[in-house]
Amino acid sequence: MSVNADSTLTMPLREAVLHLAWTQWRALGAPLDDRDARQVSSVIDPEALICLSLRLAESERRLLDALAWWAAHGGRLTSVHRLNSMARRWGNSTADLAKGYREGLATNGASMPQPFQREARGSPLPVLRAGEVVMLKLRAAFGVGARSDVLTYLLTTKADGATIREMAWALDYTAASVRQAADGLALSGLGAASSTRPRQYSVNRGQWWSTLSFSSPQPWHPHAQLFALAVDLIDWADQTYASAFLQASRARDLMERHARIFDLAGLMLPPPPHSPGAGYADEMSTFITAFANWLHRDS
Repeated sequence: MSVNADSTLTMPLREAVLHLAWTQWRALGAPLDDRDARQVSSVIDPEALICLSLRLAESERRLLDALAWWAAHGGRLTSVHRLNSMARRWGNSTADLAKGYREGLATNGASMPQPFQREARGSPLPVLRAGEVVMLKLRAAFGVGARSDVLTYLLTTKADGATIREMAWALDYTAASVRQAADGLALSGLGAASSTRPRQYSVNRGQWWSTLSFSSPQPWHPHAQLFALAVDLIDWADQTYASAFLQASRARDLMERHARIFDLAGLMLPPPPHSPGAGYADEMSTFITAFANWLHRDS
């Protein structure tokens, strides 16, 4: 017996990720209304925000205004290479949109292909003072690339440091790029590397935050992975399946692809489903609701 799509199941999740997108765009200075405005509670990852907005823009066209504004004013702080790499992992549709959006970034919004052709309203980027924009502040100071982003990660995660593998996954860079950046920070004396294996890299967070004039640093959340999980959950619920067992099987495959995110200390995500057989899909519905609530509250 087939199982029909149920878009109502993911409505709270759609609302949560859309609300988060609006909140982050407003924090960057995009010309959006201030209804239900709230403070951003974690570091903004611009490429993850762009990917999410590209995916949501088909049903939420106002996000195109934010994307046009960013192409005009934020292109120099955007890692096009990282955007393309991240978008490819989100599927062909997002990768194709990112490829078109890249043209707008390259021309500071002067040449925007469809569907991004619209007037870039709003003011230029505000001065980067708040803790949630530390990634952009470091890129503005030291250039766009792995070194600035590795430094961002080390400043906003656990104080005892991070490994190359951890940073490469969280930042969506190759291990080689992260290792070169982290070793450069250690060699310059701006960071440190442990003598133990696997090597842990760290920075003097107090000194850096004082230098950056941030009084209340925001934590790093792996938004690229969190947004990708949310989009996959929405896609899963929007499909029709030949049977309940096939629906559960697809759900289990999905959660296995995203399993690593549940091992991160400090995130406190709701636990993933664990029921056997077709019951996995029923438990998936409970997880989707809990994950939507977590995004509203903690991200």
